[in-house]
Amino acid sequence: MKAKARVSGMFGGSLVAGTGVSSGGRPRGRFLVECYGADGRLKWREDFHNLITEEAEDDLLSVHLAGGTQTTTWFVGLKNTGAPAAGDTMASHVSWTENVTYSDATRRTWTPGAVAAGSVDN
Repeated sequence: MKAKARVSGMFGGSLVAGTGVSSGGRPRGRFLVECYGADGRLKWREDFHNLITEEAEDDLLSVHLAGGTQTTTWFVGLKNTGAPAAGDTMASHVSWTENVTYSDATRRTWTPGAVAAGSVDN
C-alpha cells in the first residue's frame, strides 16, 4: 500500500498603521498538510501556522523595501519536537532538532508554483 501526502504553504502578512509615528506588521506562514491513502481517500488533514524567524523577516524587508538581493534557493525542512524561537537559524537552533529521516541526501528544495489569491504552493 502506497500513501501520498500533499503539503501546501501560504504566506500572509498585515500592516497596522495608526495616527502616531509608528506602524508594524508581522508576516506569518501557514501550512495545510493532507495525507491520502493508496485508495485516494483523505486520511487526515492538519492546518497550522509556522514561525517566521527574524532572519527571514530581515530578508523580506531587505529585498522588498531596501533593494537587497533576492534569495532564490529555499529549502523545506521538518522539525522534531521542541519549541522554535524567532532568533533560530538552521545553523543554530538549540531548543529543537531537525527531522532528517527523509530519503533524499539533503533537504528538499522549495519549488514554488503559481502565486494566486494570496498563496503559493510547492
